[in-house]
Amino acid sequence: MKTPISAIIGIVALVSTQAPALAQEQQGPICDKRAELVAALDGRYSEQPSSMGLASTGAVFELLTSKEATWSIIMTTPKGVSCLVATGKFWENLPTELAGIKS
Repeated sequence: MKTPISAIIGIVALVSTQAPALAQEQQGPICDKRAELVAALDGRYSEQPSSMGLASTGAVFELLTSKEATWSIIMTTPKGVSCLVATGKFWENLPTELAGIKS
């Protein structure tokens, strides 16, 4: 049995204990147009998209990070709805050697 993606998003949003104030202002997932979410995260936390990936469901996941080491993950469904999935602090990029990437 497949778990609906909206249920997974809700669980992740509720479990996140390091969520910035944006995620704490509402209960449940925060969904909006992608441009609106990205603008809100930029305006409030100076977060910018830094990487992205395509899930097998067709959803696009994006990681947004800031120079202050805050981070957010947003998911955009194939229907164009974007939701804040997780947020936190202390983001750190690993050197390629530690990440297992050969140069």
